This record gives sequence, C-alpha cells and structure tokens, in this order.
Amino acid sequence: MTTDTYGKEYGAALAVLDKLEAEILAEPVEEQQTEADKQIEAQYDVVLSTVTTRERRKGAMQIWLQGTALFAAAGASAGSAYDVDMKTGSAVIRFHENGRRRVHAHKSSGRPIIDMTSKSVTAFFGHCTVEVTAVDNTLVLTRKAGA
Repeated sequence: MTTDTYGKEYGAALAVLDKLEAEILAEPVEEQQTEADKQIEAQYDVVLSTVTTRERRKGAMQIWLQGTALFAAAGASAGSAYDVDMKTGSAVIRFHENGRRRVHAHKSSGRPIIDMTSKSVTAFFGHCTVEVTAVDNTLVLTRKAGA
C-alpha cells in the first residue's frame, strides 16, 4: 500500500465517521429518568430550609418552621395534623389526619407555622443549624453536617 492510497482510505474513513457523528447528534435524545433516580432526587434534592435553634424560654430551645413552599413540599398546609418523632436520630414530623398536633397559621399572612419549643428539642438538637427535608408527607429535621 502506498502512502497516497493509505491517505485516501484514511480520509474516506474519517468522512464516514464524521457523517455518522452528525447523524447521531442530529437525533433528539430523550433522557429517561429511572425510578431509582426519581427516588434519590426526591429524597436528597429537597433540602428546603435551614433553621438555627435559639433559646426561647427558660433554657428551652426553639425551632421555628414557616412558609408555604416548605409545607407544600411535604403535602401540608395550615391546619394539617401531625405527630413528631424524635427517637430516630432526627426529628420526623409526619402529617396525617389523626395527628395530635396542628400546623398553625400566621396571624396576618396565613402562612403555615410549626413552633417547636421544649426541653426535648434542647436535649435532641442543642444549639445548632438544622436542615429541613421534605419526603412523602413528612418533614425531616437533621443536624446540619459540620454544625
């Protein structure tokens, strides 16, 4: 094979590859999100708020959760019933119709509010920054990493 023949064959092969690449790039690409991807996104990509505990009454710490978007992401609104579980390493607020507590509404704006003020909050979180995540009718409060 001479150099001239090799150059022609190489050039022809490159032309074919360029044509194939152009065809591939011209086709619309549909990105398919798997169910596992959706679950991961729903679980980890919705840190909606961070709040800092503060001292409120007689050494008891307070966590104040407020805002329509925060509660809407958890499927709740002012008046929704909920229960709080602080035994799992994070505080879990579960919204359901038989909950013992109710989400309050701000007097003037009507925004939903949960005011957690107690010595159990103090014992559980102390003074730190808390991340709030919404997952399946639930708000999960966890100590922010590095806090």
